Amino acid sequence: VPNFAGGKIDGFRIFKIRGSGPYSDLGLRDNDVLRKVNGSPLEPASIMSTVDELQGAHELVLEVQRNGEAVQLQYAIH
Repeated sequence: VPNFAGGKIDGFRIFKIRGSGPYSDLGLRDNDVLRKVNGSPLEPASIMSTVDELQGAHELVLEVQRNGEAVQLQYAIH
């Protein structure tokens, strides 16, 4: 769901992560706020172009806010 700060969307809050599954396998946790994908901020107006940029990518870097701190999660795509 969209996460708001200062009246603006600043990312998307992740919730209802099950103990085992694809999201927990990626290292995401309940209440993480997904803020950036490969350095691009997640904004409603540009989310589709961000997804398009992932085509053919060899690396995925997610920036999440967790308990008030920025955390980077990095993955190699084969």
